[in-house]
Amino acid sequence: MELCGAAVEPDGTGDADCGAVAGKIAQHRFDLLGYQDLDFGTPIDWHYDPVHNKRAPRQPWYQIPFLDFNQVGDHKVIWELNRHQHLVTLAQAGLRDDIVAQWTHWKSENPYPIGINWASALEVAFRALSWLWVRHLIGDFHPDLLPALHLHGWYIERFLSTYFSPNTHLLGEGVALFAIGTMCPQIAEASRWQARGWKIVLKQAETQVRPDGFHFEQSVYYHIYARDFFEFARSLAVKNALPVPPSFEQTIEKMSAALAALSQAGRPPNFGDDDGGRVIISPPRRVAPSLAQAVGGIHIMNSANSQLLIDAGPQGTARSGHGHPRVRR
Repeated sequence: MELCGAAVEPDGTGDADCGAVAGKIAQHRFDLLGYQDLDFGTPIDWHYDPVHNKRAPRQPWYQIPFLDFNQVGDHKVIWELNRHQHLVTLAQAGLRDDIVAQWTHWKSENPYPIGINWASALEVAFRALSWLWVRHLIGDFHPDLLPALHLHGWYIERFLSTYFSPNTHLLGEGVALFAIGTMCPQIAEASRWQARGWKIVLKQAETQVRPDGFHFEQSVYYHIYARDFFEFARSLAVKNALPVPPSFEQTIEKMSAALAALSQAGRPPNFGDDDGGRVIISPPRRVAPSLAQAVGGIHIMNSANSQLLIDAGPQGTARSGHGHPRVRR
């Protein structure tokens, strides 16, 4: 992900200079998932994994075995680019022509239902959210933008992750459905999408967060991911005069307090998996260090300038999900 801004909030502000990063993106060079200067070609090959020099087939998405490395390469590398979070950086830098060129080309190269970039409802949701951010920053940059958002909303609603990954995937999809329904009232299904998306968000806040405020995946990153989505949805609801249940506010507050406790020495630890997708970039709030405490089974010991964390909690929901014993430093 290449999203500039020390604090990118739902009002569209961001105080970092994105010029250098945006210039690199305009040259079709990307830093994704820890890889530097990935070259996707000119024009961009939206189906290509440049790390392993493999290209996903141009077939209907439901015929593509995206987990088959031999046929596709690393689908995560392909999907990361196609989340279009880099378009937000271009919008922050005012590079409207580059946005239009890339977006128009993407649309011509990814007609529904062709290609790997339609194979996951969560990836469609991330892309729709990116487009909404860009629209908020620079306006309706293309006459086909609303029809394209309409298609994305239709797809998300039809293929909600109610069976496969009915947790963090479903949350991201619900937030995108809520956002499209709220921010695109011109779309005929907008009111239904807003209501259904908001219902999903509120339900997931009840089911995905443990009583101590930690996310049930037992992954610090997915805790941040879920909190970001909840905060974004809450801000969008407030800005549009939708009632926010006190229990939802309390859940976000508990999640923020848990993250602050884990971040007393700076960055939070990387216990569990890390997907990298973000909706809001903001530093965790600071709390006064305590000698010892525990959050989500992660035991915390503090001194004046250091923090020791020991993960001794449960393995996470169902089959351990993203909170398995892997530790990334």
